[in-house]
Formats: sequence, structure tokens, C-alpha cells
Amino acid sequence: MVAEGFTLVRAHGLQRIGEGGGNEHEDIEVHLVPRAGITAFVERKRAEGCAIDVKLLLLLAAAFLG
Repeated sequence: MVAEGFTLVRAHGLQRIGEGGGNEHEDIEVHLVPRAGITAFVERKRAEGCAIDVKLLLLLAAAFLG
């Protein structure tokens, strides 16, 4: 077991000011996905063989179960 925690913050009215993706030492790809498209996005990424963090899947569980 891992004693790991995280905080989820929902923000409104934000404005993108940069490309994102971390710095030159990181390999981060930013995906902007509309809420209505999350299920299809995750299914597509899983079909491509991308690993998805279990914590993220738990946060999105309502979209997959409901």
C-alpha cells in the first residue's frame, strides 16, 4: 500500500496563457477534453495502450458508471 494523497481543484473562468507541458526536463502532454468527451477520450487512450492513473479513473468513475 502507498500512503499517497492528492487534492482535486475545480476551477472556473480560467484563461490559458501558455502551451503547458512542464519544462525541458519533463515529457508532459496537455489534453483539453470537453466534459462530454471524457469517456470517449479515455477509451481511445486505453485502446492506444496508454496507462491511466487509477486515481484519475476513480475521479471519473461517475462518467463511466452512470
